[in-house]
Amino acid sequence: PGLIQNFGIRTSTAEYGVLEPEITVTGVLAYNGRDVAIVQPRAGGYVQRTYGRAPDDVVARGAPIADILVPEWGGAQEEYLAVARTGNSELAAAARERMRLQGMPESLISSVARSGRSHSTITVTAPISGAITALGVRPGMTVASGQTLAEISGFSPIWLEADVPEAQ
Repeated sequence: PGLIQNFGIRTSTAEYGVLEPEITVTGVLAYNGRDVAIVQPRAGGYVQRTYGRAPDDVVARGAPIADILVPEWGGAQEEYLAVARTGNSELAAAARERMRLQGMPESLISSVARSGRSHSTITVTAPISGAITALGVRPGMTVASGQTLAEISGFSPIWLEADVPEAQ
């Protein structure tokens, strides 16, 4: 309370309304700060390919951001395939669980089981539609699990930040 009095701070309740009389002010369109997605890989590896993305590019949900080679996943998949060929379902289930615990998506695990071939490259995709506001991935990089590759800001809604003079 003492600081509020010393600085002459006044507060009031924010409310929606129409400014009267009509005025012309400058403003900036801004991304919604509540609709942001951070794109991170589930495992560390090497960036093999990027898809020509740059900051401010608009991407759709599911659009590829980068292909990452994850050597540990290839080894775990080969182990699973070898165990599956023996016919021991208990060991195969344990090897499948190991792949899941390493961060492999279920779709990749199913693909390995169906095709009988290992897939050690994963494509990291955009979780939402929007604009890329930060991009930290380049071909040939080494990435760690949980490292931020990109930040995507959604378009629902877009904010208009207007500079209204205090006197008005």
